[in-house]
Amino acid sequence: MSDWISCKDRLPTKTGIYPACSMHPQRTFEAENWIEMLYEFDADAKRGETPWQHGSGFYDGAITHWMDLPEAPK
Repeated sequence: MSDWISCKDRLPTKTGIYPACSMHPQRTFEAENWIEMLYEFDADAKRGETPWQHGSGFYDGAITHWMDLPEAPK
């Protein structure tokens, strides 16, 4: 599996599903439990729009890190 990539360094280049971490201020969990599972990234999002959408439908502007999905098991 690849390493976590900071959103400050770069964002995905393709629209798709990615494991991502959110530090949204409305969360009520401990920092070590911040992995949010899968988000959809929209590479075509307009400048200023949040490109990350949680599986429940809300857009999350607090994504700090992401990674590529690992390869499927064989």
